[in-house]
Amino acid sequence: METDKWSPKIDLSSSLDTASLKGKTVLITGGATGIGQGCAIALAEAGAYVTIADINETDGNDTAGQLTDQGLHAQFIKTDVTSWPSLIAAFKASLAFSPNHTLDILIPSAGVGNSGQRSWIQNPPLDANGDPEPPSTRVLDINMMAVYNTVYLALHHFRHNPGPSSDAKTILLVASMGGFTSMTGVLDYCGSKWGVRGIFRALRGARRILGEGHPDLRVNLLAPTFVKTNMTKGYWEYMEKAGLSLAEVSDCVDVAMRLCADEGVHGRAVAVAANGKSFDLQDDSEGLDAGTELKLAITENRFGYVKPEKPPPAPTAAVPANGETVA
Repeated sequence: METDKWSPKIDLSSSLDTASLKGKTVLITGGATGIGQGCAIALAEAGAYVTIADINETDGNDTAGQLTDQGLHAQFIKTDVTSWPSLIAAFKASLAFSPNHTLDILIPSAGVGNSGQRSWIQNPPLDANGDPEPPSTRVLDINMMAVYNTVYLALHHFRHNPGPSSDAKTILLVASMGGFTSMTGVLDYCGSKWGVRGIFRALRGARRILGEGHPDLRVNLLAPTFVKTNMTKGYWEYMEKAGLSLAEVSDCVDVAMRLCADEGVHGRAVAVAANGKSFDLQDDSEGLDAGTELKLAITENRFGYVKPEKPPPAPTAAVPANGETVA
């Protein structure tokens, strides 16, 4: 397949018009809390028809209910992203909710933190023969394989249920800065986010993957640093004492809305940092696969690190590198 060139580096300081989102149909996995919830609210407020697919019924129903009470278009469907039939049901619900029975935007944001591989290494559960039981794959199943499956279902519906609009279909992947840097000893989380980045790299140049006569495809990627969400709440005090600035969900939403609304942006990966310091990673050959921007980010302290006078004691568990919802 011929590779299509992606768009130039994004100027995140430029004005943004979200009018293109009005009437669009959006499916968000992990949309009950955290980054996914923030995106669901902002997209509904922009006039989109939003389906929140999450295993968290309480927060999912509450979020959808608050939006519908405001006269906005939102629904919740309980979804186990590790289940293919459950994902199929979520897509069908989204299509049925759409005024044009189509899907325009997918945001697979469901994710979980690491599962504690060090405990397995130090004290693995043993079977009757004294051999170690296999380590948990839950993080990989949710953070990477579910994204992989969700993307495939989106491509299917983008092609077979294109709707009347000539606009490109959009996938916004949610990775992490853990997919661009090393998280020593955190095999599952770090590996899963590098996997999501790999999906992004494989798809971003495939603008015409849906075939001749079908819509183009736009794929962008969100790479949050540490974000204040329920998933990172147990580490907020440690991270602040360690001199790390935590981003807010709103920082992620600001970038996500640009990547969804601006039809001219495709194939871009953006790091989300606190205090308005988010930046295009230039994850391409020109940017040395994000190496150039990451070096500048460290030099210019874009992530807001302040070296403490005394390092805090290490947390008891590895810290995840973003703030996605648990699904």
